[in-house]
Amino acid sequence: MEQERQEENQKLTKKISPYKIIYPIIIGLAVVSYMLYKEFDPKAFDMITFTWNTVFWLFVAVLCMAIRDLGYIIRIKILSGGKLTWIQSIRVIFLWEFTSAVTPSAIGGTSLAILFVHKEGIGVGKSSAMVMATSFSMNCISSSCSHSYYCLSTTRLYGKCRIPRKPWPTV
Repeated sequence: MEQERQEENQKLTKKISPYKIIYPIIIGLAVVSYMLYKEFDPKAFDMITFTWNTVFWLFVAVLCMAIRDLGYIIRIKILSGGKLTWIQSIRVIFLWEFTSAVTPSAIGGTSLAILFVHKEGIGVGKSSAMVMATSFSMNCISSSCSHSYYCLSTTRLYGKCRIPRKPWPTV
């Protein structure tokens, strides 16, 4: 079984040519460079003020991303039943995040995350269940947190509500 997997990996690496990777990268960088050259306006940067407050909030944003990824890593390790090591869990999550960023939302990183978990030695069925449970639980957590924040701080965000509210009915 292990020998078959190694042979399959060797066949895949032989099929991947460096030119199939380099050419799209060069084309992508050329297009991005051209777009930046045509649309770049240095005066726009004059309006940005960079203070210690900015540094603080950038740090908070990076910290929130790290905490979220750590939660994903722990969740995928627990759902694997200990079959994935910490390094394998980190690899799966980072690849998942990368594919979520570079693929269209219709495809998304979730379908490829199943492949990544399967490549770490877990069956396709369990991989699918792990990825779907992880995605669903993260969506539930984020939606409940955002809903709670909205309910608790609407007056701070939007000021006083302009929609007239009816008083609660008395019984």
